[in-house]
Amino acid sequence: MTKPEKSVVGRNVRLFRRARGLSQERLAERTGIDPSTLGKIERGRLSPKVVTLEVIAVALETSLARLVTDSSRSATSALRSTPLSTTGALRELKGLFRRASAHAREAMIDAVRLMADTSNR
Repeated sequence: MTKPEKSVVGRNVRLFRRARGLSQERLAERTGIDPSTLGKIERGRLSPKVVTLEVIAVALETSLARLVTDSSRSATSALRSTPLSTTGALRELKGLFRRASAHAREAMIDAVRLMADTSNR
């Protein structure tokens, strides 16, 4: 696996782990993989075997293909198609909110209020 491929896999593992609201330690418990090894994978410093990626994918409730896809849009779309934990959803929203302009932030708040009102009916 080349450095760019390792970095894509690492970024996707971290993205899915955070979206599920899991710490590296919790993911380590679910997979039986040492937390320091998971950290190296996420930082793109270690090239995991396919069987290791399959174990990680199962623990993150995703597919191997989604972990190795070289597109942040694909990873983001994959996350949107699977349920997020409350913590994971809040982290994703926080990141989006932080990067948005003041006008976009107001629109985001309005959209969330509208969705909350609609779901309570």
